[in-house]
Amino acid sequence: MPNSRSFNCFSETPSNLAIREMEKPCDHRSVRIFVQTCDVSAAIGIAQLARLERFNARRGALARRYLEKLGGVSGLRLPAAGHAGHAWHLFAPLVDFDALNTTRERFIQAMHARGIGVGVHYQALNLFEAFRRLGYRAGDFPNAETIGARTVTLPLHTQLRDEDVERVCEAVKASVRQAK
Repeated sequence: MPNSRSFNCFSETPSNLAIREMEKPCDHRSVRIFVQTCDVSAAIGIAQLARLERFNARRGALARRYLEKLGGVSGLRLPAAGHAGHAWHLFAPLVDFDALNTTRERFIQAMHARGIGVGVHYQALNLFEAFRRLGYRAGDFPNAETIGARTVTLPLHTQLRDEDVERVCEAVKASVRQAK
């Protein structure tokens, strides 16, 4: 593994390195796999395993609330309802930005203006510089590119309250109305 080394939990972590490796937002320049963790992270992870079932149940309840409140919103394609084992680590609807006459950037700005953080996940790997260096090009994986360009992630974590989900859903609906 290139550039492999040990990391001190409190100074230089793999995530800090990844941030510095990004020349422009969301474009990774190199591919690295890190399998090490520090003792503190391991201890936290082990302690949280006892709560995993409760965490998954709470995220599942929040996801069902999102599905209920955002069902039928024009321009949104919601994730499948999932099955009993779905962990709902993200809630990632696809947004048809063209149909809404907007861009992902403007949609995210509209959500931020309403006090809601929105993430971007699942970008097509062939569009990252690290994979372009390996010969991959735009157009190699059109489905992944379409999904990557249209996906946003809404807040979803175990500390989210039901009223927070209501506020997020109202912000999504208002941002969609504003875009039209």
